[in-house]
Amino acid sequence: MIAEQTLKSIDITTEENWQYEFLQSGCYHGRLITVEINNSDSISYGFVLDYDDTTLQLTSVDKMGEEDGTQSFLLTDITSITIDRIEGRKREALHGLRKKGKSQRKQQ
Repeated sequence: MIAEQTLKSIDITTEENWQYEFLQSGCYHGRLITVEINNSDSISYGFVLDYDDTTLQLTSVDKMGEEDGTQSFLLTDITSITIDRIEGRKREALHGLRKKGKSQRKQQ
């Protein structure tokens, strides 16, 4: 049920705005990402809704796979962005099941 982790290398410089470079790469499209803020325990999970060279906006996904509003972050506050973290894969799988269930109920 939970997809296996995939490994993909992305060439990103060590420039100050590496977060923007990551988002520009587009490797996250359709995938749930994990965002860590200021090297803390503050971790958010969600799908990229929008971004520019200073901010990131996510559609948040809770631990049950439910969409949980939107969150905005300053790129300079983001210390880590990951795809395919085990918790992220769980949330993404649950989110997919919920969306599939909702679309099937609408068709009936």
